[in-house]
Amino acid sequence: MPYQLERKKAYASQHTPQKRMKLEIVTDVDDERVASFKLRPPRKINEGDEIVIDSEKVVLRAIAAGLRIKSILATRSYYDRHEELVSNLPCCRLFCIEKKLMEKIVGHRIHQSLQAVAERPLDTPLRELGDRILVMDRLLDVQNVGAIIRSCHAFGVNSVLVHPTGCSPFGRRAIRVSMGSIFQMKIHHSQDFAADLKWLKEEGDFQIVATANDGDAVSVQEATFSTKGVMVIGNEDQGVDRDFLSTYSDLKVKIPVEESIDSLNAACAATVLLFAWNHS
Repeated sequence: MPYQLERKKAYASQHTPQKRMKLEIVTDVDDERVASFKLRPPRKINEGDEIVIDSEKVVLRAIAAGLRIKSILATRSYYDRHEELVSNLPCCRLFCIEKKLMEKIVGHRIHQSLQAVAERPLDTPLRELGDRILVMDRLLDVQNVGAIIRSCHAFGVNSVLVHPTGCSPFGRRAIRVSMGSIFQMKIHHSQDFAADLKWLKEEGDFQIVATANDGDAVSVQEATFSTKGVMVIGNEDQGVDRDFLSTYSDLKVKIPVEESIDSLNAACAATVLLFAWNHS
């Protein structure tokens, strides 16, 4: 067989034909086809089976992580840039829109005119979380939640337990602030926080580490961490629940700061603690 013909056949066997983009044009802010993209208040425990993903980089990371993308809303320039990728997404609707109209639908100014709606990843069962778990105890600031997820990813903690009354890391802004790190996490939204912590402590044999500024708290620099552990980050205003501290915590840790500072922001504190935990 001639060499050139061999090359053509080999190429054909490795490449499937690219589908043509089927763009649906959106010209009305009240178009029901794109209602899922409208901005809504942050949820606590994420409801429904959809998540909204903002910005080019985060959408691409969601696709790379294998999420099922149900629809994309973008300007023509983004479709031209990613034509081969989006054309081959199975069962995904592609909506094309002008940036100014997209901003009216979303409800705020946007820097990157690419968004997606995807199926929400399933929760990981409690018993299938990793050996190091970060617990968000009633965190209410969605930006803190997203930043903590990003720090978890950075420092090798891939499991997160969310208190029933806290913001979900699958919230729209939390996903964006995490820069897509959420798609590398095992997430468990607790329905019974006390029961979950009891199981982790008594059955799972996890060391329960809580953050507190109490007098008997150990400096994070001097703390001894077990291989299997749970790190609890408390509510932005009230800290870790006092009943929880007395009932479940095996170790209380604090971050030494200047006396004139009461405490660090929850996301900042979590980053320091995760760094120390990772290097223990």
